[in-house]
Amino acid sequence: TRLLIVRHGETVWNAEGRIQGQLDIKLNDVGRAQARRLAEALRASGFAGRVDAVVSSDLARASETADAIAAVCPPGAQRRKDAGLREINFGAITGKPSADPATLALRTEVIDAWCKADFGRNFPEGESGAGVQARGLRAFRDAAELGGCVVVVAHGALIKWSAISIELGGG
Repeated sequence: TRLLIVRHGETVWNAEGRIQGQLDIKLNDVGRAQARRLAEALRASGFAGRVDAVVSSDLARASETADAIAAVCPPGAQRRKDAGLREINFGAITGKPSADPATLALRTEVIDAWCKADFGRNFPEGESGAGVQARGLRAFRDAAELGGCVVVVAHGALIKWSAISIELGGG
C-alpha cells in the first residue's frame, strides 16, 4: 500500500501561534485555499485517479482538507474519519499561545524528553510520546488496509512522532 500522508491546511489558531491539540478548530480561508490547491495538484498529476481511500482525523481542520481531496478522487474511493489520527493531546497547554514563556518552557521540557527517547513523559493532563506513537501507527496501519493507494490527512505533531517511531524501529 502507498500512503500519501498530508498535514491539514491552516487555521486561525495556526496563524496566531496557538496550540490547538485536540480542540476542533476549522480551517481559515488560507487553509481552505491550501486544501483546494493540493486537491487540484493531485488531480492534475493523475495521482487522485489512483486513490482507493481518503482517511482523516475526525477534527474539522483535517476533515475539511480531506473532503477537498476526496472531491477529486474516483467516485468509488472510500472516505473515512479516524479519531486515532487526531493531534497530540497537549493537555494543560492546549489553547495557549506557543510563544508564551511558561508554555514554551513546558513544551520544550516534554519534547526534549521525547528527543532523548523518554517517550513515557507526558504533557500535564495530556498525552505521552509513547501514547501518541502507538495511536498514530495503529491509525496508519488501519488506513493501509483500505486499498493500494490511500491519502491520510492528519496533524503535524502526530505525523512527526509516528515517523520517528518508524525510524527508531517501532513501526
